[in-house]
Amino acid sequence: MIDDQKPSATLNLLSLLGELLRKLWAPFGTMFLFIRYYQNRIHVLDHDAFGTFNTDADSLLLRSMNRVRPRRRGELTVVIFPKEVANETCRVLFLREMLRCDDLIVLDSRGSATVYFAERVLRRVVRSEGRLPQFGLRLSAQVDGGSFEFAPNFVEPRPLIGFTKDEEDAGWCSIEELGIPRGSPYICFNVRDSAYGSEKFSWNLEHNAFHAHRNPPYENFEAAIKYLLQDGYYVIHMGKVVSGPFPIEHPHFMPYAGTSLRSDFLDVFLYAHCALAVQGGGSGIDALASIFNKPLCTTDAIPMWAYLHVPSNTGLRVTVPALLENKADGRILNAREMATAGFVDSEKYATAGIRVVPNTSTEILSAVKFTLIAIRLHESSLQPVSRYNVEFWNQYLGSRSSQGFPRPPKARAIGKSVFIPEDFLEAHSRELLE
Repeated sequence: MIDDQKPSATLNLLSLLGELLRKLWAPFGTMFLFIRYYQNRIHVLDHDAFGTFNTDADSLLLRSMNRVRPRRRGELTVVIFPKEVANETCRVLFLREMLRCDDLIVLDSRGSATVYFAERVLRRVVRSEGRLPQFGLRLSAQVDGGSFEFAPNFVEPRPLIGFTKDEEDAGWCSIEELGIPRGSPYICFNVRDSAYGSEKFSWNLEHNAFHAHRNPPYENFEAAIKYLLQDGYYVIHMGKVVSGPFPIEHPHFMPYAGTSLRSDFLDVFLYAHCALAVQGGGSGIDALASIFNKPLCTTDAIPMWAYLHVPSNTGLRVTVPALLENKADGRILNAREMATAGFVDSEKYATAGIRVVPNTSTEILSAVKFTLIAIRLHESSLQPVSRYNVEFWNQYLGSRSSQGFPRPPKARAIGKSVFIPEDFLEAHSRELLE
């Protein structure tokens, strides 16, 4: 009789590894075979940057909803939603809408450990356009819907996302709790500062230093806000975290930022229904104005090329550039030189001997007045005067082109929905225009 023998430790380990590989193959093997066969486009939405998440998700939806040609075999896009995002309501609204698109394969990191693992791996592999030859896999961190936005057979304008009836009712009730009667025109106002970055990116001590040139002085906006209040608007100071209260006391001025009143849902709902958004220094939250097709006035814009790569909406976008001064002789850089010095890093401006000059109180007030007039002209299909706009952008984009940069898709919106205030360009024409 042969005695029963216990399996060796090695055999146990091999059996365990075999079982583990078998379980892993089902989800991962299927995914990789799918990717290999269809050559699909994979997009991992951003998990921490408010503006990047919204801009990319909006562009993906735009491309899906307004296709310029019929979808071909294998022309599918895989969209991976991260587990954590900067705004929960944006996540819900985009996820809900993307699930209705038949050319988008939506994977949610919250619903699957496998998807969450894939998200983390893919995010580390590449954060920009790249290629993994072994799978024929293309990864993208930036999606630009510009070619679809201005296609001849453009179907639906923004907004591409919306609220249910219950959400609409809840949102208007919250607005009334803020002290704004339903139907009253209000303005979403925000000035970029370092407070949000300090809290959100506390693990990255270099974050605020990198973006310091984008933070304009609060006090330069007082005159413009007082003008809007006198003109009958309610003004809501937006922001999740701010450095301090805005120095205005008025019954129609709402210090919403950083208070217990704010929420992710109300942030989005307020921008979705505002009459105008005023933004000091480009910030992620201003993307909400664009994706909900609201007029947007942005001051202290830098670098200018970046504002032609974000959703331009089919509504109005007025953008005032920050001037750049040569520290050596105090000269203001012209449009071509501004294009050459289109940095996104504060340290690079310092190294190049350039000082970023914030827009003055007078320039900001003038920009707001220009925007209010332009809204009326835009709604009546008339365009604001664009002579100086044409000259500025021809020189600016011409310089970018000579450096090898492609022409931004949103450049076609200049003079249609994208403007720099004419009086700003006229006042600085000797400095900016050759």
